[in-house]
Amino acid sequence: MNNNLPAVALPDLRVLEIAYLIHGPCCGKLLASLGAEVIKAEPLLAVSAQ
Repeated sequence: MNNNLPAVALPDLRVLEIAYLIHGPCCGKLLASLGAEVIKAEPLLAVSAQ
């Protein structure tokens, strides 16, 4: 077996998550589970999803 494989798929990826509806956080969580560093930026005021 090849033991030179990385433990995670995306160790060198840094992501800035600026979404606030369901798709953004879902993708950020998926990328984080694959090893990416996810930085979440949230608005100062509450954003209404109307």
